[in-house]
Amino acid sequence: MKTPKNRKPFLFKITNRMILFLFSLSFVLFFFYTAGNFQQFSGQSQKFLLTAVTFLSAALLFFICAGLVQILWYGIKLKTLQFLGFAFLYLLFALFAVLFIFFGSGVIFLSK
Repeated sequence: MKTPKNRKPFLFKITNRMILFLFSLSFVLFFFYTAGNFQQFSGQSQKFLLTAVTFLSAALLFFICAGLVQILWYGIKLKTLQFLGFAFLYLLFALFAVLFIFFGSGVIFLSK
């Protein structure tokens, strides 16, 4: 059983799961977009998938920022470095989210 010192706060758990969910959903929709290019999806379907990926990635960036603030807050409050690994993962997810946003909005802009 985990001791109270090593236990993650409830809000941090929720934020962590939301980040994983939004990243997974963005990645799956991006996969559907790339598979749709080979399957000859209609232009409207492709545009919808890219728009959804762009908005989900923007929401993902919001939750990543909230998660980084929580890491700072809990690191200072609990005087521990146990959340530092999450900061690296959040920055990696943020990189993918920014790439998804630029790719999605760029392709939508070019398709007009």
